[in-house]
Amino acid sequence: MIKRARRVLATACIAVILPAISRAAQHPSPVVVHVWKVGSPHRGDMPVAAIPSSLDAEARRLGFELQMRVFRARDFASAFFSARVTNDEPDILVIDNMGHIDGITTPLGSFDGIASDPNVAAILVRVSESLHEFQPAPWEYLIRTSKHHAQAKALATRPIECQSTWPDAVGSPVLKTAEQAVVAYFLDATSTYTGLVSGDPTDTAIRLPHEPRSITDVRVCDGWGSDRLAFMQVVAAFEGQDEIGYRTFLAAVASVGGEPRALMLGGSTTIIPALRRDAAPFFTDATGPAVEPPIVVAPEDGATATRMPPETRPMVSWITRGAAFCLIEWQFGQSTGEKWEGSGFAFVRNGPETSRDGAPVTMRAPFGVGRQPHRWRIWAISDRGDVARSPWRTLFYTN
Repeated sequence: MIKRARRVLATACIAVILPAISRAAQHPSPVVVHVWKVGSPHRGDMPVAAIPSSLDAEARRLGFELQMRVFRARDFASAFFSARVTNDEPDILVIDNMGHIDGITTPLGSFDGIASDPNVAAILVRVSESLHEFQPAPWEYLIRTSKHHAQAKALATRPIECQSTWPDAVGSPVLKTAEQAVVAYFLDATSTYTGLVSGDPTDTAIRLPHEPRSITDVRVCDGWGSDRLAFMQVVAAFEGQDEIGYRTFLAAVASVGGEPRALMLGGSTTIIPALRRDAAPFFTDATGPAVEPPIVVAPEDGATATRMPPETRPMVSWITRGAAFCLIEWQFGQSTGEKWEGSGFAFVRNGPETSRDGAPVTMRAPFGVGRQPHRWRIWAISDRGDVARSPWRTLFYTN
């Protein structure tokens, strides 16, 4: 009787277990991508463990889940090195200070940087822009040796989704030229980029990820203007040697001889909302005098000036004829005045402080990134969208 009871019990257990195993096989546990978020070495805070809804939804679409673990700054490095031993390092690392990578001393003490170990430095992959929902500060990394690096990489290089709507006045040839110019510049296809540009191709000066690098997607996501002249936000999804993610460009495209040509690419798109706010209505069928290249009056090329406080920056002055408004463009460079990078723009409305009749336009220099040289020039833009630009001038800041 006892043996028979045991056989019945065993059969019953198997009957229960087998369907459970079958269900588990049909619905396996999802892959979990682990996110570590680290607090500030200046504040000593514990970050909030919250997964942004947009990234959570995208991860689930890609077939995995995100889980977050948070650390105070003082606990991070030791936890990371311990996790390396058992291959439990995070798939995504979110930090708000580069001191977690390079090491830093603050009023709270000294903090080891994980890149002090050269083996760790070699496995860090910088993520540009595409995971910015995790925090305002732009420092996210992937770990090449993590268990779910492939899934984390898929999230960081996912296809671009644009949220903005485009003005009807901008046609597809203009958009296509902006995309082609970004791709050619990003891939260092010099001859192709030169063929798409009106003016000097070296006016574009943007730091790019180390080679080898490739673009996996490119989209025009925002902009302002018309087929005569448009300023566009172009986003590229990319993979580089030690950096992946998105890179946002400003593309200025104008009609030159009836064909769209890029005037330049820049690294800041803040001029787009300024144009949308301050330059409308714009681009009439006016047939007034052609806009002339601006004549810069001051300061002299190669001048020196103080940068801080801002009210000590020099006054810049120029003369323009035929312009509805102007833009000041600037780039910053190294101490020797080379390897420029940028560009940034400031909008100058045609009004009481400006003139179309040849009187000088004067304003405080709106640029000053650091104690380093800047080069700057003036764009004069007519009611029709015609553009004329001054030559570059260089200004050296001494503080």
